[in-house]
Amino acid sequence: MSATVQKLFNFANSRHRRARLRNMLEIQLNKWTAGERPGDGKAASFEEFLAASPPRLRALLQPGGEAEAAVREVRGGFEEAAAARGPLPFPAFFNADVSFAQLSYALARSLGCETAVESGVGYGVTSALILLAMERNSRGRLISIDLPALSDPHGQSIGLAVPDRLRARWQLHSGSTRQHLPRILNGTAPICFFVSDSANIFTMQRYEFETAWPHIRRGGGALFNNISAKFQQYLSGTEGVVVHCIRQVEKSKSVSALVLK
Repeated sequence: MSATVQKLFNFANSRHRRARLRNMLEIQLNKWTAGERPGDGKAASFEEFLAASPPRLRALLQPGGEAEAAVREVRGGFEEAAAARGPLPFPAFFNADVSFAQLSYALARSLGCETAVESGVGYGVTSALILLAMERNSRGRLISIDLPALSDPHGQSIGLAVPDRLRARWQLHSGSTRQHLPRILNGTAPICFFVSDSANIFTMQRYEFETAWPHIRRGGGALFNNISAKFQQYLSGTEGVVVHCIRQVEKSKSVSALVLK
């Protein structure tokens, strides 16, 4: 059976069929109306952001520092787990860029999170880094939401990068952000940190920001992967936020948005 036919079969038999259909339509609509990425002059380089960042964050993110070592550790663990598993259901290219990964770790570490929430898991490199930061802080839990890829409909490879020792702090919900995020946020104390790496489209990121932001404590923040120029414009027009748009290192066409409260 070809990969395309297999995906169609998986879609037809998926318990998340309605959510998948909505996502596919929403992604296509955003490609037509909000697909433009921020221009070269619209985002700081990672080095420029680092030079202007708070001392605690800068210490974690400096070359050769703790965040870099953490990413190396998690990526190495993922490579070992992937080799043991065999062929992967979707490309490892979709794993977090090194700068996005380092930011995820450094923010969780510096904020001393009690609770963080994440949309989009994939192989779980970002998840593992947040959980590693929490382990080193001796506190915190991560709540993640992921709609499994059609090539992995039962989510058997979701969180492959997360080692067993970190999973006690982790709660994973299978399904869409719209299905789970409001209920999760309404059922927990204010969170310190929200990470968005689901569909990476304007309407979804706007929905996640508007849903999560009221639940983020003062001094906390949100991190968005691969933003569009339209979402960047939306954030810049939002009152009461500090926005850093940072060009990624390995995926130089992509821009991360760090939003601080």
